[in-house]
Amino acid sequence: MMLYRRRILPSVRLRARVISVGNITVGGTGKTPVVATLARLLVKKGFRVGILSRGYGRHEKEILVVSDGRNILETPRKAGDEPILLARSLDGISVVVGKNRAKAGQKAIESFGCNVLILDDAFQHHRLKRDLDLVIIDSTNPWGNGRLIPAGPLREPLSRLSRADAVLFSRVDQGKNLTTVMTQIRRWSQAPMLTAIHRSVEWVSMSDGQKQPKNEFRGKAVLAFAGIGNPTSFRNTLETLGVDIREFLTFRDHHWYTDKDLSEIFMRADRLKAEAVVTTEKDSIRVSLQEAWKIPMYFLRIECELKENSGTLESILKPVLRS
Repeated sequence: MMLYRRRILPSVRLRARVISVGNITVGGTGKTPVVATLARLLVKKGFRVGILSRGYGRHEKEILVVSDGRNILETPRKAGDEPILLARSLDGISVVVGKNRAKAGQKAIESFGCNVLILDDAFQHHRLKRDLDLVIIDSTNPWGNGRLIPAGPLREPLSRLSRADAVLFSRVDQGKNLTTVMTQIRRWSQAPMLTAIHRSVEWVSMSDGQKQPKNEFRGKAVLAFAGIGNPTSFRNTLETLGVDIREFLTFRDHHWYTDKDLSEIFMRADRLKAEAVVTTEKDSIRVSLQEAWKIPMYFLRIECELKENSGTLESILKPVLRS
């Protein structure tokens, strides 16, 4: 990273506009729904959009096309959970994974004619030049104890927020002291700030894909589990929906669920007389139901909803996309 900042190593410029959506901390900031919202907005404006991801947990170096905008072409194990999640939820938008995102971007341009590329989780990625850096900050836990990894959650010092072109605070309906945090950020950055919530959309059955309204489990007993960066945010959402949480199980971020895990989850749910087992959409990518259970399992679909009017985001994008 230092070598790129000092221009010892060259950054690559592609023949497309490049927008990075990233974090300054590890853990779940709600970045993936923001990427999806941004991609849909750009498509509505007539751009051909491609999403570039490293694909967390992948060991292969080759470039993989996860989605051509119509079909999902790779498995979750091979592509990673977040690229598959984006591919499932976005029509007409290609998703390409690869450690070398300059090459991944070139693939998206050559194969799908993309003229705008969104870099997923790339605030610390400097090989590919970008036209806009959007940093997501989780309002419920902006930067933990304020220390760098491994003593804390920060990937780099807060002073590096000076590189941000815009800052978006996610989950503002669950956070506290947002004004104080914004004031702290102004020490390093004068970038425009946006606020957003994660809006619950619907429940989706893991067995047959049937959809239920978001209030389907209000007052009903459930066992909930999550293996995401910020599982507390999921629990808070369930409580907001009035769900009777009999037990909430947490797993490490990006955990791939085994048959043993699922057997234990359903046995616990049975003992608790739960009416359903519920999880996040991202977790659902890493669950493979090999047998039928008498208790149904659902995941909650959410979307990012900007609290400012849409013109604010558009005003940030306008100079980037003008040409």
